[in-house]
Amino acid sequence: MEVSLSGDGTSIEFNQGSTVTISNTLSFNSKSGSRSYIKSTSSGSQASLIYNGDDFCGDYIRVKDIALTTSATSNPWTI
Repeated sequence: MEVSLSGDGTSIEFNQGSTVTISNTLSFNSKSGSRSYIKSTSSGSQASLIYNGDDFCGDYIRVKDIALTTSATSNPWTI
C-alpha cells in the first residue's frame, strides 16, 4: 500500500485493531501551517501501521491512537 495525503486538513483513518502495511510511499503535502491527521477510527483504540519505506518527513502531522513500527528508525514508537 502507498499513502499520499494532499490538501489542507486532510485526514486518514485506519480501523481500530487493524494492522496496515505501507511498503513504498508515505507522503504528506499541504500548505505550511495546515495539519494532516492520521488516526484510528475509534478514540482510545489503536490501529497498527507498519512502514517499510524510506525515511519520511512531514510538518504539522497529528497522529492519534496509532502504533507505528518502521524500518526508517531503530525503535518503534506509539502515539
